[in-house]
Amino acid sequence: MIAADGSSCLLLDNGVVPDIVVTDLDGPLSCILRANTEGGRVVVHSHGDNMDMVVAVSPYLTRVLYTVQVKAVAAVVIGGFTDGDRALALVLHCLRHYGGGTGEVVLLGMDFKARVGPWSKPGLRKPVEPWPLKRAKLRIGQLLVDRVLVPGLEAMGVRVVRP
Repeated sequence: MIAADGSSCLLLDNGVVPDIVVTDLDGPLSCILRANTEGGRVVVHSHGDNMDMVVAVSPYLTRVLYTVQVKAVAAVVIGGFTDGDRALALVLHCLRHYGGGTGEVVLLGMDFKARVGPWSKPGLRKPVEPWPLKRAKLRIGQLLVDRVLVPGLEAMGVRVVRP
């Protein structure tokens, strides 16, 4: 079970500890830390405007992998642009390099055209229309999912379900 950022709250609230939380630390930190404390791993995406948060939160994380949005170093292996497409890139990477896994991937709540809500941005009191920069990022994420990640999974015989 891989959760993208704030979706970890929904899972935890329903008694499910995600195996992995993929985040750039702009979601609810209490849920990310709780998932990690209760046994989940965390993939933290570092980029230009969250470095202070990465430095502040990292001492409280165990079982963590870091990714970057620009030139990668040898230890960085997962690509992507949004938390959701990075989560799917992680699935593809693991299946390609480690095998096993599943014959099916279910993309729950991965709607790149939906309104942005408190699970995605904790400061929001109610869902809002994506602002121009967020809309552009979501379009890039959707392109990665539709043109690279889903076809890559399907080429490996993995069925991708979008309820």
